[in-house]
Amino acid sequence: MAYLSIPGKKSSQRDLDLFRSGLSSLFDSFFEESTAWEGTQWNPPMDIKRNENMVTLSVDLPGLTEDEIHIQTEKGYLTISGQRNEKKEVKEEEVVVSQRVYGSFKRSVKLPQGADVDSIKAGYTNGVLEISVPVVRQKDHNKIDIRVQ
Repeated sequence: MAYLSIPGKKSSQRDLDLFRSGLSSLFDSFFEESTAWEGTQWNPPMDIKRNENMVTLSVDLPGLTEDEIHIQTEKGYLTISGQRNEKKEVKEEEVVVSQRVYGSFKRSVKLPQGADVDSIKAGYTNGVLEISVPVVRQKDHNKIDIRVQ
């Protein structure tokens, strides 16, 4: 529901009351308990960097253990998957706002031509997964220099 003022027309008290009511409703709904994110898929942020010899992926996965992260390659794709579960604790305080996302995730990246999948290395430190994919430079088979004698 949107309330707009009409150009050239003065705002009435009714318009102001409608605006206040809408704003109040917005704040009330903001603090209501919500399970909209629970059990849904989430997409952790990822950076991909590349130079001539290496592709490096950095994925933010805070709150996961190494055992909860799965990495595999198949058909030219590198796939990272896992699940972050909410730890249910009985506490006396009421949750007012919960913005953390829980559930499963799956991110796939097409590997470049020449990716050496047997030499991929991964490390996980402080909630950040770093994956290094070595790239072997391919010879250009379309161009052959022939020396004339």
